[in-house]
Amino acid sequence: AGAGTGQLPQENQELTSQLQRLESSFGIFAEASNPNQLLAHLGRMAVEFHHLSSKVQKNEQRTSLLQTLCEQLRHENSELRKKMEEDLQYRNGDVELLRPENLKLKEQTTGAGETAAESEGQPEAKEDVVKEETASVRSKMEVSTPQKVWKSFPRMDGMAPV
Repeated sequence: AGAGTGQLPQENQELTSQLQRLESSFGIFAEASNPNQLLAHLGRMAVEFHHLSSKVQKNEQRTSLLQTLCEQLRHENSELRKKMEEDLQYRNGDVELLRPENLKLKEQTTGAGETAAESEGQPEAKEDVVKEETASVRSKMEVSTPQKVWKSFPRMDGMAPV
């Protein structure tokens, strides 16, 4: 985009220059008395007008293209925002579902530490319960992790997904 923006002021200066030449041609045309000079000035004016009209047409095409691109970007941004909000709601729901399980596990682990001295003969049973519930939570988190959803989105800067 940097090369294109440097080109626009130059084109604007060229257009200004051509408009000034066209204006001076009108002035000369009004003062000329020789019919051959009048025809020569009319020819130059026609050439200048053609140059100006082609530049105007190119600018209109660029403007139209930029408007189309902006509309596409607006649409894509809207879709991405919608997906992001849906993923956030999904993640928040998962967090709420996992919170009670997490509290239960915390109670079991802290309770296991307090009662370990009391029941030294059964530490394996408590460890098995903790391992089973930890595996259950881990599998639920793997299924519901929104990062997997984000990996499916292409990066705008051409880099690989995070």
